Amino acid sequence: MTEQRTINTGGGDYREIDNSGNYAEGDIINLSGEQRQTLAEAAAEIQELLVQLEKTYNVETPEGKAAATEAAVQKITGDGKLKGRLFSAGQAAAIATIKKAVDHPLVAGVAAGLEDWQKTKPKE
Repeated sequence: MTEQRTINTGGGDYREIDNSGNYAEGDIINLSGEQRQTLAEAAAEIQELLVQLEKTYNVETPEGKAAATEAAVQKITGDGKLKGRLFSAGQAAAIATIKKAVDHPLVAGVAAGLEDWQKTKPKE
């Protein structure tokens, strides 16, 4: 008899790995080596940007965090070269890469800001 189960992925992807019940959960994104390198470079540049903004804004306060996050999103979306590298592999890959590769307290806000920008930006 097959056991029934419920899997709540919270909107993420779900893939069975084998028949023993092992699985992978989350955003599963397949990238070429070149795409991974491009995203890694963009993530490193964003890491540097956040460190610089941390010196300009008091990120210990909610207002400072909001201002630094907004400045980061504006810098990323206003820099055609950085924006192109970041979104070269698609929005999902860009946001997932930022969340995992950038080690900074502001990264969640920047990722959310970029998701919002991507949804509301004018068609090019």
